[in-house]
Amino acid sequence: KRLKPEIKIIVGGFHIQVSKSFSELCARLPEIDYVISGDLETSIEDIYNNKVQKGVVHYSETVDMSLIYPPVYNTLDLKQFDGRIMLSTSRGCPQKCEFCATNPIPFKKSNIDGVLETFKMYSNKLYRKHVNLIHFNDPTLNFTKKRINDLLDGLKAMNNDIEVKGDTILKNLDDDI
Repeated sequence: KRLKPEIKIIVGGFHIQVSKSFSELCARLPEIDYVISGDLETSIEDIYNNKVQKGVVHYSETVDMSLIYPPVYNTLDLKQFDGRIMLSTSRGCPQKCEFCATNPIPFKKSNIDGVLETFKMYSNKLYRKHVNLIHFNDPTLNFTKKRINDLLDGLKAMNNDIEVKGDTILKNLDDDI
C-alpha cells in the first residue's frame, strides 16, 4: 500500500462472514480498503467501479457456483505452490452442525461436470509439470453419495496420476466411497 497507494486492498472469505470481531479488526487496519462479507464475486465489480464506500461491505446475494471460473494458474509461477493446487466445488455446508465455522454460510455447489473440466484443465500438459496434488477445498466433499461417486468416477476415467485430497463428512463414508 505504501508503494502503490492507488491499489485497493480487499479482505474476504468465510472467516469474515462468521466472525464479526475479525471483520471489525480488518476494517480498522488503514491498509485495508474493503472487508467483504458474502461472496466476493457479487461485489468485486462494484468495488472496481467505485460504487461502494470503503469499509465493511455486506452482500447477501449468493453467487451461482457454476458461473465461477477457476483461477488461471498459468499466469503465475507455479513453483511457489509446491505442486499443490486447491479447488473448491462448494461453499458452506448443508449439515448445519452447531460447532462448525461454515454453519452460517449458505450452501451452494458447482456442477460436477464443470469440476471435472477444471480438473482436466489443471492436469493438462501446461500445468502437469508443476501440479502433482489437487486438494478439494470443500468442508464436505461427500455430502451426498451420488455427488462424490460422480466426482470419483469422472476422476478415475481421466486416468492420470495427480493425487487428490479432500475433506469429508464421516457419517457419509462407506465401503463404496
